[in-house]
Amino acid sequence: RLCSLHLMRKQGEDALNLARQAAEFYRQTYGSESDEAVFWQAAAMHALGRNGEAAMLLAGIEPGASVPGLAVLRRTVEEAMRPKS
Repeated sequence: RLCSLHLMRKQGEDALNLARQAAEFYRQTYGSESDEAVFWQAAAMHALGRNGEAAMLLAGIEPGASVPGLAVLRRTVEEAMRPKS
């Protein structure tokens, strides 16, 4: 949740570092990443303009995953990756 605060403050790198720490914690503790930690990594990547990396992270989350905002972030990243006409 700290990640979202950093994103609201336009501190993308800090948000990304926190999300990565959360993902690592879940890997070490539970043997797999948390969908929510991956979501926040993708959100931070998007905020930093790294939409290709954000899309790759989002592709690893099952479409039916119970992560608030997942569908919106997927659409936002897809739109950001579309060529401008």
